Amino acid sequence: MIDFGALFEQHLSGFWWLLPLVVLTTLLKGFMGEAMVNLGVRLFLNKNDYHLIKNVRCK
Repeated sequence: MIDFGALFEQHLSGFWWLLPLVVLTTLLKGFMGEAMVNLGVRLFLNKNDYHLIKNVRCK
């Protein structure tokens, strides 16, 4: 019989760093996107007509 656990470990042992990299990239992308939106609102929209609402969640 084929030992799939050993086969899996052998092929993916070199890619252990990939999962933390994907998580870090996703988090950074989210934070950077939110920062860009906040900066754009502050710089380009009229403060008398628009105001920034943060952390709005729909149920």
